Amino acid sequence: MLDAKQYVEIFNESAKNHGYDPSDYDFEPGVAVTEYTAIRVRAGLDPHVLGTDVTSQTDVLNEIWNERRLELALEGDRWPDLVRTGRAMDVLGLSPDRAFQQLYPIPARELIVSTGLTQNPGY
Repeated sequence: MLDAKQYVEIFNESAKNHGYDPSDYDFEPGVAVTEYTAIRVRAGLDPHVLGTDVTSQTDVLNEIWNERRLELALEGDRWPDLVRTGRAMDVLGLSPDRAFQQLYPIPARELIVSTGLTQNPGY
């Protein structure tokens, strides 16, 4: 049996694949909305309807990310999701001088052992 995180991950991944980037995927907003609406209904919320509650690809993606944020709030996935999708700076309102903080510093021992390895910028 799936735990709640696995359940949400399956639907979110499917929704993202159907609604992400029309140049990379066949954009199927109806399928994406259906997928993330399953999470909403399971949580006791009203289902979303394409054309009413969400009208564009941007709306669909924002709702997918919002559902993921709410369902996985205490799982520690928020920061990696924001960095992976290139949204960390905008969503968190970080100034450009803090962009380097999206990468962790490479431990000093690894820099010593691995010749040719350089520290991430800003550290």
